[in-house]
Amino acid sequence: MEEAVIQSGLSYAILRPTLIFGDEDILVNNIAWPLRRLPVFAIPGDGTYRLQPVLVEDVADHAVRAGQPGENVVTDLVGPEVYSFREFVELIAKRSEAAPACFRCRRVWRICLRNP
Repeated sequence: MEEAVIQSGLSYAILRPTLIFGDEDILVNNIAWPLRRLPVFAIPGDGTYRLQPVLVEDVADHAVRAGQPGENVVTDLVGPEVYSFREFVELIAKRSEAAPACFRCRRVWRICLRNP
């Protein structure tokens, strides 16, 4: 898709945000909900995979600037902090005042990936 846009001859701004978070985002709230209500939380895989979440307002600011006349751009939008998924879940738990036991579910995760 990006290549088709680039080859079209039209002006373009392609923004590639990572995990977007903000006050009403779905992903963080979907993680926070079971953290607050359940005694355990499953971390898919080993939890060491990295995330670099970006604030929704920062994505919006970049989109407005990229939409101004000027050069064509392709930009990866990332936040300043890098977390493992486990660290990210622990941060959400702390901010949600939740303290479930987190455990890794490597085997179950592999089975799910093989049998969609």
